[in-house]
Amino acid sequence: MKEFLDRGEIVNVLTGFNPWWSERRHEVPPFRRLAFDACRRYLEDTSLHRAVLLSGPRRVGKTTVLQQMAQALVHEENDPKSILYLSLDHPLLKLLPLREILSLFHESTYPDGRPATLLLDEIQYAPQWETEIKLLIDHKPQYRILATGSASVIHRDRLSESGVGRWITVPIPTLSFFEFVSMRNQQPEGIVPDLRVSRIFSFSLGDLSVLAGRMRPLQPLFQRYLLVGGFPETAHQENIDLCQRLLREDVVERVLNRTERDFFQRCGSQ
Repeated sequence: MKEFLDRGEIVNVLTGFNPWWSERRHEVPPFRRLAFDACRRYLEDTSLHRAVLLSGPRRVGKTTVLQQMAQALVHEENDPKSILYLSLDHPLLKLLPLREILSLFHESTYPDGRPATLLLDEIQYAPQWETEIKLLIDHKPQYRILATGSASVIHRDRLSESGVGRWITVPIPTLSFFEFVSMRNQQPEGIVPDLRVSRIFSFSLGDLSVLAGRMRPLQPLFQRYLLVGGFPETAHQENIDLCQRLLREDVVERVLNRTERDFFQRCGSQ
């Protein structure tokens, strides 16, 4: 560990990120994205010795999925101290290799060599993260690893080369209309919960007419969905003007600015 960093301060950061270690209150949104179930299946599959990478654009709920995963594991009576959540964009944690953070975690909180779940948020901020994860997968089979990263992470050459056989990627896009309706708890009555689009093709004209009638109350909500976008932050917001301002400032403008910056950086390096 770098000499100028205080070990006690790093431990305090880890403790602050993991309130379940001390049975402190841990509140998370109750609604779970569809990606949560996919990540859970992969983590529980003991025959699949790979890290799970949850990748998608900003503000679609990646961090929330990690927090919900921690809550689910605690409720299933796993040792709370075996669950480590790290937000790797933290100013202190960005300075440390992942192996040193884990070493301090084992020294201070949870013995090394025992099964543990690593929930690594914003993995791209960890120094040499591709190599670090590769070594953990190859030499630390006791870890179950779920990481989040920006959408650009899965397109990097280094990940495609070093991650072969070690990663499985779960995309998390913006909210589908089904998720948007479910998050707002405005599902129409009389719709079978497990209805799939593929089943609709076998419906008779009468069944289609009945279904269309039951879905008609969703039309105003669909118009709202198109106006406010498929982001959890705006799903509950009633002020459409505010929603569109948030989308413009937090998503569109930042993405365009980053794209423009990356373009000129590539031009300058050629």
